[in-house]
Amino acid sequence: MKNLKFILSLAVVIAVVITSCKKETPDHVSYEDELTIHSKNVLSLIKNFDSKLESDLKTGELITLDSAVWYTETLQNYDHAYPDSASRDFVVFETQYTIAVSPGGLVLMDDVETLYGQMEIQLSADLAVITDPVKFLTITDVALDSIVGSTAHLSVSNGLGVGRFHTYEPFEEDDDWIWGELQGKCDGSEVGVSDGSNELARRLNNPQPQPYRIGYTSIETSYADGNEYWDYEENKGRLFWADVLYNHCLSNDELTYHLWESDEIIYTFQGQGGERPSGKNFISLEIEDEIIPGGGPTTRFHYYKIKYGIPYIIYNN
Repeated sequence: MKNLKFILSLAVVIAVVITSCKKETPDHVSYEDELTIHSKNVLSLIKNFDSKLESDLKTGELITLDSAVWYTETLQNYDHAYPDSASRDFVVFETQYTIAVSPGGLVLMDDVETLYGQMEIQLSADLAVITDPVKFLTITDVALDSIVGSTAHLSVSNGLGVGRFHTYEPFEEDDDWIWGELQGKCDGSEVGVSDGSNELARRLNNPQPQPYRIGYTSIETSYADGNEYWDYEENKGRLFWADVLYNHCLSNDELTYHLWESDEIIYTFQGQGGERPSGKNFISLEIEDEIIPGGGPTTRFHYYKIKYGIPYIIYNN
């Protein structure tokens, strides 16, 4: 996928990054300088960790469990992920792992090496499931689920971009789609191909073009739906949420409304009306089609899982 990157001027992209983060950066501090320093620090940590995995001298070496989670997540994203590449679809595979942990919360580097090898094998297996010739890792998220006795239980989510997608087009006059469940357009076409939630997701997952690779650390997920984000003036969810007796048709105007409301919620910081954590940038999202059955109208809605992380530049040298 490296050959699919967009080539734009560095100045334009830095302007975009600075604008997206300007609420958090003091006026007297250059965000470009902050990002450069942070990127070099992260890359130094990644390369040192990778060298340890390759070394035969790590036997008996211990690191903290939190460090193992951070390093395996960051290294897999550094080695394999292309979060700056646009795709037609986005799918997520989740796998569970275990690793032995001491009462002090330490793990052996040998076990971490085994875990990382298993993660790489599973990524290959996840990609093999996709039949589309254009497929790539967008983001890996490693989470510590629990510690039971001397065993830590981890879940690893691989978010894969599927299919080449070049533009971020508006919803046209004939873009009227059923709310979800791959039920196609409102005119009965495209059944099993796409739906309203997929059409929203593929637009929102189309990132700004970058002239360099961007990686992410400290990944976290925020969750949102239209019940939480209810617009009382419009009397409807800012994200799709409706009590209906049938499979609701989302008109192109409704989809445009939800697209812009989604954009605002995704990129607005927590505490200011959105889901974006302090100090982190949007990576990708997954929209699930959900139903709450009732005696009369059925509540149908879109449930957003939004990934954020701290960005760093992956330099070639």
